[in-house]
Amino acid sequence: MVLDEGHTRTVRSVFWSPCGKLIAAASFDGTVSIWSRSSGEFECVATLEGHENEVKSASWNAGGTLLATCSRDKSVWIWEVDEDDYECASVLNKHTQDVKKVAWHPHKEILASCSYDDTINLYREDDDDWCCYYTLRGHQSTVWSIAFDTTGDQIVSCSDDKTLKIWKCFPVESSEGDGKSSKDPVWKCVSTLSGYHTRTIYDVDWYGCKIIDDAYCKVSFFYHKYTFLTRKRFTRKWYSTIQNLQES
Repeated sequence: MVLDEGHTRTVRSVFWSPCGKLIAAASFDGTVSIWSRSSGEFECVATLEGHENEVKSASWNAGGTLLATCSRDKSVWIWEVDEDDYECASVLNKHTQDVKKVAWHPHKEILASCSYDDTINLYREDDDDWCCYYTLRGHQSTVWSIAFDTTGDQIVSCSDDKTLKIWKCFPVESSEGDGKSSKDPVWKCVSTLSGYHTRTIYDVDWYGCKIIDDAYCKVSFFYHKYTFLTRKRFTRKWYSTIQNLQES
């Protein structure tokens, strides 16, 4: 099946909805097309317009009620989804350069975005509007991709600086010592992985298994080469298990 309608320029990326019945396609023509599957066939049920330049990425939240998009126009848009109706709920302009990717927390309505400005922003809804509540800094060049792990407590990022960074969320305990958090959690870089690649790392994702003590990360690289990284439960350190695995 080939879906050849809906866009006039390159389709940059595609994403399934959590229910598996919808596809969001982000395009360089500045729009996002929504495709619905019914009786085995797909049709374009909505075209989201508003970005002033190329749309680089789109991402559904876990419940499928929100869709985030990002663009070369430096903005992140959040759309409320009601069946085939898509309404823009917020336009976020925290980044100063091209926004490369957006990704939702697996359980909470928290959104992450990464950018040509070398940063990662975290957003949440506050008083009926969305705002950036945390910025992760540490990469020395464009951050191309980000991904939450299955718990939502860690983010992996990859960059033009040829490194991966693992960011971890740490709760802040209240001064009363009652174990309840009185402030926003703090995100810190707990590991920087370098030396595995000699060129830009364009994409990264977590391995989809639910393991508490071991964590696995798959890194996508240029020319379809991969590096698999594993953190063992006892050492808590990351190391390469397979390098430069060429796809057939």
